[in-house]
Amino acid sequence: MKWLSIGIEFYGSSTCGIKPFRSLKYLRFKDMLEWQEWCCVGGNQEEGGILPNLCRLHLRNCPKLTKIFPLDKLPELEEVSLLGLISFGGSFSQELQCPKLLSLSELVIRSCPNFVCFPDEGMDAPKLKSMYIENCVKFRSLPEGMHTLLPSLEYLHIDSCPELESFPEGGLPPALKSLDFGCNKKLYASSKQWGLERLNSLVALSIIFEECEDLVDSFPEEGLLPTTLTQLHLSNHLNLTMLDGKELLHLKSLKRLIISNCPKLKCFPEGLPTALSWLEIAKCPLLEQRCEREKGEDWPKISHIPSIYICD
Repeated sequence: MKWLSIGIEFYGSSTCGIKPFRSLKYLRFKDMLEWQEWCCVGGNQEEGGILPNLCRLHLRNCPKLTKIFPLDKLPELEEVSLLGLISFGGSFSQELQCPKLLSLSELVIRSCPNFVCFPDEGMDAPKLKSMYIENCVKFRSLPEGMHTLLPSLEYLHIDSCPELESFPEGGLPPALKSLDFGCNKKLYASSKQWGLERLNSLVALSIIFEECEDLVDSFPEEGLLPTTLTQLHLSNHLNLTMLDGKELLHLKSLKRLIISNCPKLKCFPEGLPTALSWLEIAKCPLLEQRCEREKGEDWPKISHIPSIYICD
């Protein structure tokens, strides 16, 4: 059977005031290739409609789906996962522009090639803790005002989104603890406006450079990183030749440093954070040679670190 539309008939008829699906907490639709719209959940918003206790909603590989009822009609919704939805245009469709998502705690948007941006008014989800955006090749900008509208956001992951131009004006949410993002040339050009230094809760940062061969050859820039970091991962900076020792020394809490696929990186600076207890180097042939145990020129700089892993 080919579903084109899901409406009130999907839920069946209620008898004696009993609503079907009232106890349903997890709902997943997958591989509904002809599905175009999900019209309503029945009832009014205050009652939660026909799905008053739904906590998790997953939609996967529904390429023609263009219309969904407002998600804020689901008062207990905590997790939304959108995978393989290719029909959303320049923004979420009007039906997805929900004024408030009071219960939402996790949002996953993956492999949605036509997803460009969030609604102009931003996204008001005060309990949202995790946001994952992956493989959205047209995605251009994060929600405006997210520093105030997403006060509980702790984990932000952005990967394979080559058109991301900047972080929103006003910065990222202050509660952010972990930030993992792919950094293209456009995004790096706005690095002075990232505002990472203001994120006093940020402890883990991972930056994967994408198509940035002509970037400056030193990292990090002055004042770019917050001093609260305990973990830093740099990857794919193909033009990186040196680490700024002065800036690294400001990271007094840094315990774990991971550097991968930086083939031009020549050496470590003279000073590294004293708290550093884990060092991992991969696909950095020049640096690997200098860090050879007991023999390399940089070995004296790192020999005090308890855990050192060097792999090709």
